[in-house]
Amino acid sequence: MSGTLVQAQQTRRATAKSLPGKSRLERTEHAKHITRIDAAGFRKAVIARDGYVCRCCGCKVVATKAAIRQQLQVHHVHGRIGLLAFEDRAALVLCLWDHKRVTGAINDKLVIVPTVTFELLTPTLRGIALTDARFTVEFQKVA
Repeated sequence: MSGTLVQAQQTRRATAKSLPGKSRLERTEHAKHITRIDAAGFRKAVIARDGYVCRCCGCKVVATKAAIRQQLQVHHVHGRIGLLAFEDRAALVLCLWDHKRVTGAINDKLVIVPTVTFELLTPTLRGIALTDARFTVEFQKVA
């Protein structure tokens, strides 16, 4: 029986080195538990990271109640789903016009394509690749 155990361990080690992608330790270190902040703190964290610049078109945006093109909008990339509602890695700053394009409120639809993803250590979202908005994202027009 000990011979079988040794063979199994050797097989596991050999296949583990040949598998592509990140190791379990690397994925765990990259993943982070949900940060617990309120709506105002969440909005401030996203604006502090992105500044007052639209991540899509690069125009300067203004925090105002008036419905103007340069109105600052904080976009939840994955919606306000449960614990993701206040996760600053899954949000970015957009102007009003580009926010309408991303959400599909107008016909000129844009889709956010991530360059870096992350996953959360929650049972409901474990294993799902989420867009990490701290890094560059691309906007593609939908035909």
